[in-house]
This record gives sequence, C-alpha cells and structure tokens, in this order.
Amino acid sequence: MAPSPHRRYRWIALADPGAVWSVFGLFLITSLLICHPWPASAGDGFNSLSIADPAYAASDSRGHATGRRVALVIGNGAYRQGALKNPTHDALDIGATLKRLGFEVILRQDASKRELLNVINEFGVKLRSAEIGLFYFAGHGVQLQGRNYLIPIGVQIETESDVEFEGVDAGRILGKMEESGCQCNIVILDACRDNPFARSYRSAARGLARMDAPLGSFVAYATAPGSVAADGTGRNGLYTSFLLKYMTTPGITLEQVFKRVRDSVVDVTGGKQVPWESTSLRGDFYFVGEGDVADSDGYKTKPSPSRDDTGPAGVRQSLEQERLELERLKIEMEKERLKAARQPSDYGSTATDPCKKIVGTWTWFSGYTVYFRENGTIDAMKTSFSFPGGRLEEKSGTWTCVEPARFKYVITWGNGVWVDTMELSADGQTLKGHNQFGFPVSGKRQ
Repeated sequence: MAPSPHRRYRWIALADPGAVWSVFGLFLITSLLICHPWPASAGDGFNSLSIADPAYAASDSRGHATGRRVALVIGNGAYRQGALKNPTHDALDIGATLKRLGFEVILRQDASKRELLNVINEFGVKLRSAEIGLFYFAGHGVQLQGRNYLIPIGVQIETESDVEFEGVDAGRILGKMEESGCQCNIVILDACRDNPFARSYRSAARGLARMDAPLGSFVAYATAPGSVAADGTGRNGLYTSFLLKYMTTPGITLEQVFKRVRDSVVDVTGGKQVPWESTSLRGDFYFVGEGDVADSDGYKTKPSPSRDDTGPAGVRQSLEQERLELERLKIEMEKERLKAARQPSDYGSTATDPCKKIVGTWTWFSGYTVYFRENGTIDAMKTSFSFPGGRLEEKSGTWTCVEPARFKYVITWGNGVWVDTMELSADGQTLKGHNQFGFPVSGKRQ
C-alpha cells in the first residue's frame, strides 16, 4: 500500500535541516532557562539569593550566606534575685547593630515568662519565610539535668524544681528554628553568669550545658559549658562588647568573628573566661561581606568592578593598590606628626589649661600611634600585617580631664568598648593607668 501523501509530507518537513536546527535551538534555550542559577535581582545586596552553591542554598556568588534575616534579641536584667546592669544595654546595642546588618529585629527587654513565650512564637512564624535566623539572649541562664533554662523577669525560684516551671527551655528556640527550615540558625547565649539561685540547688552544676542543635546551626556561649562569665563594668558585658566590635568587620566569616571575640576575652581575663561555640553549619555566613560598605541605612553590597580580580594579575593589582594606599596613609600620618611637632601649643598651655598637657602624639602600649587633639578627640592608627601586604587599622575616641591637679584623664574608645583611666607623669612624657577591666594600659609621648 502506497504511503499517504500527507504522511510523506510530514516526514519530509521534519527531516528538513532548517527545521531540525530550529527544534534543537528551542531545546537548548529552554534548557538554559531552566538550569541556569539566575540571581533574584541586581543590587539586592543582602537580600539576593542564589542556588549556585548546593551545600548552602542561602549564599551569593561569593559564597556568602544571604537572604532574609530575622533576629530575636532579648536582654533581661531587672531580676528580683541577682539583678544585672548590662543585659538591657547589650540587647539594645546588639539589636541596633543587627538592624544595620540587614536583620529584621524583634527586641524585648526585661521580659516576663508570658512575654518570652509569646515573642518566641512570633519569632518562629517569621522564621518560616527567612533564610537566616538569629537568637540572642543576655541575662540569667541556668542548667538543670543537662537542659538550659532562660530566666524571665518576675519569677520566684526557691528550689530546683521551680526552674523547669518558671524558666523557659532554650531548646524551645532550637525547636522553632528546626521547624522553620532555616538554612542558617545562629544562637548566642550571654547567659552564663553566676547562678543567683544556686543556694536552692542540690547539685553543683554551674553555667550552661552543651546543647545539640539541628544541622545548619551555630551556638555560641559567653564561656565554656559548665563555667561562668563576667557581667562587665561598662555599658556592655565583656563578651558582648567584643561581639559588637567584631561582627561589623567586613569579609570575615561567622566562625572568624567568634574566634576574635574568644581571643580578646581570653586575653583580657587572663584565661579565666573562655567563650565557646558549637557548629554544624554548611557553607559560610558573613555578617558583612568583603565588598560591603556602610551608609546611613546600614551595610550595602558594593558594586563589583568590571575587571576580573580572581586571576593572578587581578590579585597582584589589588595588592599593589592596597600597598599604595598604605603608603599614602603613612605619609598623611607623618604630616600630622610633623605638624604637631611644629606647634608647641599643641602640647597645651599649663597657664591657660593644664589639662591640655596630654595633647600631642603618643605611642600606645598596643602598638598604635595615638593623636590627642585639643578639642577632646582621639585618633589612633597602626599597620597590621595579619593581612597580605598589611592593612591600616584605625580607632577613635575622646578624652576628658577628670582631676586637673593630678593630670588624671578618662579615655573612651569607640562606643565605650574600652574605657581607660590614666595619669600623666610629672614630666609629661608618660601616661599610665588601667582599663575598665583592671588591666594596665600605658602610652609614651613621641
């Protein structure tokens, strides 16, 4: 039987080379559209999301954990037993910093048990549409039979059994995080202070117990499990003061942030307090990316240059630019030093204001070159070689003369992370004293 002319026509049309290439092109374009990991949108900064890294769905093209960020921050200090002065300030400052870092922040201070339970539930709902969740608690926390309990305000704990009913199980937070499916869960507990209810305990357990967290979690303690932490003498607790300092450092991972916090706390306390972390994270999380810059609204992703910086030539060019910038800054610093040396009045006129004897250029015990200005401000700079080619580190602060007759000064660095009380020697060449933690500090006039 002869084939139908209509069937022959269809076969000839499909066998036509132009038709074949058209079908193949359509298939290729469709495959690219489906398989290519397109970014959400340009210029999204922290809110952009890419699935290029299968080990960490919430990461951008540089491997940074990104996406919607939600944080619950709690500071409890107004306890009936063992009141604490730092936690409310800690929570306020941590909340403000996280907001600048792109987090949607829920903040509570001096929360009762009912308020804690309600806000934890609210946090759990918000986590369902987030990629990154963070929980921070400053206040009293105690362990009982291997479980950690956060202590609300207004509770009365007379015996061990009261803890279970009056406190809030920290495992409740981890449960909410696990249920949400968040890719990155961060828990920070500055709650290892001395237990004010210890006299009611039959056991001698101190500090907090180690917690098992779900995959994709990072749990940080102000000190090692079973140990206690200092509350602090300044505005912030010792642990949180260093956390505030390092979490805004661009280009360092979450683990590196807490390693720097641990190193600083150990140095200041002489090893008496050792912060501790447990992690099951996959991929890297950055509070601030390497290319992110700060503006009035917080940190934004800096547009990447069009040239390729990933090859050897690009790396050499970046290092050379950084070296030239360091040289320029060194020249500026030398100009400032010479300017100060040419103006004797910069060292203060004891006839008009004896306090101004501190004004001038000093070499600090920590290696910084420190400039005391007549207007009460301070600038400090040093070159750190912890980075390839070196990097300039800068600090600023204020000075106040509190006892002119003794040439006694209070020097406040940054947002009060460090507060030094110092006295000027009779010859005006040496400053000596201690910081708020009681550790010695000194400076020598250049």
